[in-house]
Amino acid sequence: MDIDMDIEIIHRARATPLAAHRRDIEWLVLGLALLGLFTAVGRLEGALVELAAARVDALGLPIARAGV
Repeated sequence: MDIDMDIEIIHRARATPLAAHRRDIEWLVLGLALLGLFTAVGRLEGALVELAAARVDALGLPIARAGV
């Protein structure tokens, strides 16, 4: 009798709206994680470019900077 009740509980859980959209939720979470990763990489890249520009300025090399 317990097995039948367990199976019924599992079937009810699968029938919930959240379970129906599980794949969509997984893709959304993956997309947000990738967005966070790309944002972090972009910020790191920007910081490295600023560091390189500061070193070039410190050396006094003539280099044209965008927006200047």
